[in-house]
Amino acid sequence: MTTSVRQLQLDPMTGKLTIQRLAVPQSNRTHQLVRTSHSVVSTGTELSKVHLAKQSPLDKAKSRPDQVQKVLQAVATDGIVATAQKVMERLSTPMGLGYSLAGTVLEAGGTAAGLPVGTRVACGGANAEHAEVVSVPTNLVVPIPDGVSMHDAAFATIGAVAMHGCRTAEIQLGDRVVIVGLGLLGQLAVRLAVAAGAHVYAVDLREDRVRLATRTGAESGATGSDSAVASAILAWSRDRGADSVIITAGGGDAGPLHLAAACARDRARVVVVGTPRLEVPREEFYRKELTLVVSRSYGPGRYDADFEEKGYTYPEGYVPWTERRNMEEFLDLLAARRIRLDDLGAETVPLEEAPAAYERLAAPDGSGQIALVLSYAGAEDALAPGQAEGEAVSVVPPPGVHAPRALSVSLIGAGNFAAAHLLPAIKAVAGVELAHVVATRGLRADTVRRRSKFRAASTDPGTVWSDEGTTVAIIATRHDTHARFTIDALSAGKAVFVEKPLALTEEELDRVSETARRTGGRFMVGFNRRFAPAVGWALERIGDDRADLRMHFRIAAGPLPADHWLLDPDVGGGRLLGEGCHFVDLACFAAASAPVRVRAEALDRPGRRGGTQDFLIALRFSNGATATIEYLSSSNARVAKEHLEFHRSGVTAIIRDYLDAEVYRGGRAIRKKWRSRDKGHRAEIAEFLAAVRAGKPTPIPESESVQSMLVTLLASRSIAEGRTIAIASA
Repeated sequence: MTTSVRQLQLDPMTGKLTIQRLAVPQSNRTHQLVRTSHSVVSTGTELSKVHLAKQSPLDKAKSRPDQVQKVLQAVATDGIVATAQKVMERLSTPMGLGYSLAGTVLEAGGTAAGLPVGTRVACGGANAEHAEVVSVPTNLVVPIPDGVSMHDAAFATIGAVAMHGCRTAEIQLGDRVVIVGLGLLGQLAVRLAVAAGAHVYAVDLREDRVRLATRTGAESGATGSDSAVASAILAWSRDRGADSVIITAGGGDAGPLHLAAACARDRARVVVVGTPRLEVPREEFYRKELTLVVSRSYGPGRYDADFEEKGYTYPEGYVPWTERRNMEEFLDLLAARRIRLDDLGAETVPLEEAPAAYERLAAPDGSGQIALVLSYAGAEDALAPGQAEGEAVSVVPPPGVHAPRALSVSLIGAGNFAAAHLLPAIKAVAGVELAHVVATRGLRADTVRRRSKFRAASTDPGTVWSDEGTTVAIIATRHDTHARFTIDALSAGKAVFVEKPLALTEEELDRVSETARRTGGRFMVGFNRRFAPAVGWALERIGDDRADLRMHFRIAAGPLPADHWLLDPDVGGGRLLGEGCHFVDLACFAAASAPVRVRAEALDRPGRRGGTQDFLIALRFSNGATATIEYLSSSNARVAKEHLEFHRSGVTAIIRDYLDAEVYRGGRAIRKKWRSRDKGHRAEIAEFLAAVRAGKPTPIPESESVQSMLVTLLASRSIAEGRTIAIASA
């Protein structure tokens, strides 16, 4: 039995490929744990990533102007220092490669579609990396038919990409189809188009690839993309032109699109599967009224979190060919011998030889092969997957949970936020031992372990709960796990710092509160705004008496894309629960009084996924203080992201983005500036850890953490029910 597996990883700064030993990934309700037998290298997608990684920073920027634009936008909103930290974090974090493999189910997920342990399966998607064991969403795991080898089944996902391109081309029996670009995707597309009953003309810059295509089904072919090739295609099509053109070529060259315009018939379809430069010859496209479609990966379901991550399906009457069904059909065609892969000449090497094999594949001498397959003959047959999701933690909490204790900190969740804000704050506290780091992917966990010198890395939070040496658990995972992990950590006797939100439902919040009472444990939510220097400075000048304090907070958050995980009601909870709780807590803290009622209103269109992105919350407190929280996604990115106002007895304090503040008293104005934007992350961690070390109460009492979260949940209910909700006193 082993608790680690080998995985191929790419250094995005240098382009170096290495094999690392990482923690075994976890299965869960919608994922299946699979031991890999073979995986296929995508010679287009993966080699382009390796090539980009080897470029200089300037060349990287030139290659990805879209990413440069995102960086410039981030500088405008977050500042140059914070943006530079994020960029360096991204560039210095190793990444996995691969998305098409075959193996055997080790541990089944809990959904109805889960396959039994021992089933031979093909897997796809971002989780199907080049690793000995992977955890893949159930909708991207399909059984392998009898008679299909693991080697061939490993091509299923890449085959599904080619198949979706053919479906997008709407190929019919007898169609004349031109396929431009005869790498791995192009060769598979040739076979699939022929199997669909089409006449195929194959085009590539390399003569050996054209010969391979004509040996395996294409009627004719040519090298190049000039007018002579277009004339040859027209002659082959009896001067009618191609019914469809499928471009599987990469390289950023616009030649394939110009060739497609020249050789396509009137009202034909041009389908882009590869990565040519999309320089559309408008006149030819206009004159022929051509349809240009960019094929989306494996098919319907791709990039839909409900389908890929949660295991939901589409009605077959409306969506008959999902990415899962495309994978299944490709395997069925292999089983029926209607397509073959043995003539691809794929090189098969063991995983440990992958770095050298990639170099050969990318060789500039033109001798690179079409396909590379990695084998995993040395993978363990029996692994030790971690504690299953939902399994009860039975560790008995030690006595004296509020007694002074040494600081041995474990981090659960190692995403960008934790790396940028929490880890620097933890390491800034003297005398802290870094115990375990836990991430959903072993590669990420191991990267953070090495970079920050944690004692161990894992994908299983249970390793933290059962580690007697860990005294503090820092929870920074996605929102749907916060309540459950807090309960587990408290039950294991750990002092808990958990990022907001504490819970996504009132029932979850009740369970956390009950666990804290039962165990006598301590926890604190990461409501960092109350620790910001600008907030402390402004409230000090308002004074200790907060009766009738008037607060107005305007948050210019900017929009999130509809598929962002935060907007998923089951995972992120939406912006009100996921982010609005920060400002509810700040209002409760500043008022220094119990909230008595809340009313909230959605300001944007109803029915959006994950609820509203624009909302208004009105709070009233028992001392007469009030707060209005206006959260906007529609504001300009250049305005202050957080504008906070406090008014009482002729004194007004204004804070802009925690960089500058001013207080007006009588005819006098006092102004204060800070060198950098400080939202209080370091101070909250420092004060929390100091309290744990000394055995003192947490800086934010548990009752206040619960209260702020409850008020936020009631604000969400107020929107749903369209009424003001009274808040019972504790």
